[in-house]
Amino acid sequence: MRFGAIIFDEESDLGPGWASVEGEPGWRITGVGDLTKTEVVWLTNLNFQAHRALGRDEYLRQDYLPVSMAQMAKEWGHDPKYMDTAEQVSLAATLFGRIMRIACTVLWPLRNHVDPRPHAVQSKAPSVDDLFSWMIAPVRSGPNIVRSPNLKNLFEAIFPPQEFPPVGMNNATAAAIQNWTRTALMPPKGSSFVQLRRPRLMHALELLQTPEPRGPWEAFKVTDLPAAPDDAIAWVKDCGIEHNQPCLSQVILESMSNEVADVFSFGGGATAGGSTRRNWVSHPEFLILSRYARFQVKSVLRGRAYVNLHKALPPNVIAFLNDPYSETSWSAGVVAEAIWMAASTYKSGEVPFRTAWMKAADRTNSFLLASSLHQAGYVVITYSKGAVVVAASDEQISDLSHDALSLGMIPPLQLTMEKPFRSNSTIPWGGDERGKMDAVLRATGQRTILWEMDGMPLLPALDRKQAVRKIMQARVPQNAPS
Repeated sequence: MRFGAIIFDEESDLGPGWASVEGEPGWRITGVGDLTKTEVVWLTNLNFQAHRALGRDEYLRQDYLPVSMAQMAKEWGHDPKYMDTAEQVSLAATLFGRIMRIACTVLWPLRNHVDPRPHAVQSKAPSVDDLFSWMIAPVRSGPNIVRSPNLKNLFEAIFPPQEFPPVGMNNATAAAIQNWTRTALMPPKGSSFVQLRRPRLMHALELLQTPEPRGPWEAFKVTDLPAAPDDAIAWVKDCGIEHNQPCLSQVILESMSNEVADVFSFGGGATAGGSTRRNWVSHPEFLILSRYARFQVKSVLRGRAYVNLHKALPPNVIAFLNDPYSETSWSAGVVAEAIWMAASTYKSGEVPFRTAWMKAADRTNSFLLASSLHQAGYVVITYSKGAVVVAASDEQISDLSHDALSLGMIPPLQLTMEKPFRSNSTIPWGGDERGKMDAVLRATGQRTILWEMDGMPLLPALDRKQAVRKIMQARVPQNAPS
């Protein structure tokens, strides 16, 4: 089994376009009839409507990864608007292959846990064909046979079962979710949008440390709470901090500090449903509100206790997340992002408690980064998943890399390739020490070294140290990966 990519000329049409299989140059196609359907799994740029019209085609994938093909190009230092399509599709095919092979190595030891159907005893290491054939095979869910629609769904079963709100309270968790945030700020005329991002692996590790709320759950009406608003807020905070009891709170927001109001943007962005009004908050977001806002607590759902989600992860997943060779691999970071997103999935109208807490942890962590950038004078446009998009003027661009790195965020590779830090200069890295090597390589525009390091998790463990030594000694001239 191999992995490929297709960029159709029109996202709504399975007509002409460009295709590539990992490691090969892109070539022109007149339609899907030109492609091998049984030996290659294809990542495509089809939109949802076009892919849905195909039915359940296990070899043509749409929206399968947490990143799009255009985002791949951007994060590897290219502008997809001007990048040759043959080069872009070749880059996407190779990265898709790396991501899937890394995901396969993480998931394969868990195959009986994730998919309970009986499997033949493996007397030798499984081939890539074995791995991906299992990953695209039908998986039973209740009485129906379904196929995995995307990568994160494959990781869902490694987590403990989710808990849902009591009957009649389903809207509480749905109204606590804000998937991404659009601030109230407008981009200045002539500014450029720039995305800054925490290392994906570091963000995943932090979110997977989010305490998981557990029931049974008890409902408190406003008459059950302390009468004074500040006392009610203190009561909720005390439940979580002093008694390890999770609280989901219905709030009436009255005002917010001018310092953060435009950036925090309560309810501004994607929620759990188009008609869902944000008026519930889980504990991570409640703490932010108590710091910056005036509000009243209208009602509370209080759980029994918190449990440690990270400790429930299978050992090989923990080993992957803590592997130092994952730290400098962009592809491993995408897999890590799929893992934490798998812990926070939901269906429309059915939002579990863990999802509400993890989404809030992601939003508050991203907000703190966005707020710091706002205080530094940048216009923040959106934020989510550990990434912040700012609108920067030409005058600000020269300082943007320095300011981002000092906050533990990675500036775009395209920016650092144009204006790299000198290799002998001090990189102002303010993030986790485990992300420093990747930050230094990106800050100095070392795309070729990053490209070689990206595939490191796929090498045998005993060969990695020597391979890294050769890469660093070579210091090859910088070329775009193809």
